[in-house]
Amino acid sequence: MTDFMQNVYVILWGVLALLTFAVGIKQKAPYAFVISAFFVFMTVWYALDTYSGIDMFVGTVRQWTGEIETTKIEYSAYHPMAEKQLEKIAAPIEKQGGRVVVAHRTGELGLTDIAVFVGVAAPHRAEAFKWCQYVIDTLKHEVPIWKKEYDTDKVRWGN
Repeated sequence: MTDFMQNVYVILWGVLALLTFAVGIKQKAPYAFVISAFFVFMTVWYALDTYSGIDMFVGTVRQWTGEIETTKIEYSAYHPMAEKQLEKIAAPIEKQGGRVVVAHRTGELGLTDIAVFVGVAAPHRAEAFKWCQYVIDTLKHEVPIWKKEYDTDKVRWGN
C-alpha cells in the first residue's frame, strides 16, 4: 500500500470514529460506542503497518449466570483511577510493540447490550490472542468498575 493510500485510510477510519461517536451520543445508541472504538482501533492499525495480528473482544450483558437470571446491569466507575489502571494494563503490551484500545461503558445496560470492547494489535497473531485475553482478564480484577446486577429475585453487586 502506498503512503498516500495509508494516510487516506487513517483519515477515513478516524472520521468514521468521530461521526459514529457523535451520532451515537445524539441518538443515544448503545452500540455506537463499540463501533466508534472499532473505528479508532482500525485507525491505529492502518496508521502502523507493523501488525499482522489483530484480536478483538466484545463483552455483552448476558441473561443467565448459572441459574441466576439477570434483567439488567448498571456499571459505575471512578473514571480517573480506571483510566490510570487501563494505561498500566496496556503499558507492558505497548512496550513490546503492541497497541491496545479499551472501551468500557458505564450506566444502565440491558440484556445483549455491549459492555466492553478490547482491541489488541500485535506483530503476530499468538501475541494478539494472548494480550487480548490478558487485558480483559486483568481489567475485570484490577480496574475500579463496579457492576450492580438486577436479577429476577434480588440485586447483587459483582465485579
